[in-house]
Amino acid sequence: MKKFLALFISFLGLLAIVLAVPSKASAVSADTGPKPTTQITIKNLEKSDYIVAFGMNAEFYGPHRAFTPAEDREYINKEELTQVYNIVTLPEGWYLCDISCSYTGVTEIVVNSGYMWPSDFILILLNKSNNQYYLSEETKTYAFHSYFECDMANYQNGSIALSKPITLDAKYQYGKEIGEFFLRLAVTLGIELLLALAFKFTKKSFIVIAITNAITQVGLNVALNLTAHFNGKNPWLAFIYAFVEIAIVVVEALVFMKFCERKDGKSKLPILLYTVAANILSFGLGMLLWFII
Repeated sequence: MKKFLALFISFLGLLAIVLAVPSKASAVSADTGPKPTTQITIKNLEKSDYIVAFGMNAEFYGPHRAFTPAEDREYINKEELTQVYNIVTLPEGWYLCDISCSYTGVTEIVVNSGYMWPSDFILILLNKSNNQYYLSEETKTYAFHSYFECDMANYQNGSIALSKPITLDAKYQYGKEIGEFFLRLAVTLGIELLLALAFKFTKKSFIVIAITNAITQVGLNVALNLTAHFNGKNPWLAFIYAFVEIAIVVVEALVFMKFCERKDGKSKLPILLYTVAANILSFGLGMLLWFII
């Protein structure tokens, strides 16, 4: 029975990790929690080559800054940013962000944000074949994971004036978010239960660990999504995330020391060490997956 339990838990942990790796959106961080992202889908484009760039309402946002060709900095995408800079006129008070993506021969574009993209932005869509460009309305992210969709059919067939900003419609993907939550929960449980084997916890303790992690993961996701929903994605979210993570470690430590036991029944100190080690391991794996995928 013990060998079967160990094999089953090992299988659960490895399966969860394998499932987590292919998906960019399921990249994880501390306690295998989510990272803020923005996804923009642009449909029904005229088949051509495009550059997607962004305007931001400040000269700096996190690691990003306003782009100017004369600046003595190395950019992988400097050529396309320069093209956008020379052609596009942004509204007053807006700056070209140092972010761009290039697409060749496409009729649909899906843009996925990287690290700390602006939460308030103007989308820039430049057709490289004729230098025609479109600007979106001023748009703000609305959740920890924000999804937008733009149908370009009406804008390109002449029914809407080119001078009118395009609209990015909010299209929150509830099913995807719920599925990824359970995936993150499976990863966290797999990691913490595997480590619990090494600390020789009793069978009852495994149940306590599983239930506690389920509760704390729900709390983590609710806290992050509600905060981002009402305040947008901004640098302060990192501090809120850190605070919630510390609170989770404290809660788990108190619960595990109260209700969990090791088979030798001795000092509670190893249980505290387990709590800290489990969260550090989750954090380390999360960061590794984030950089790899």
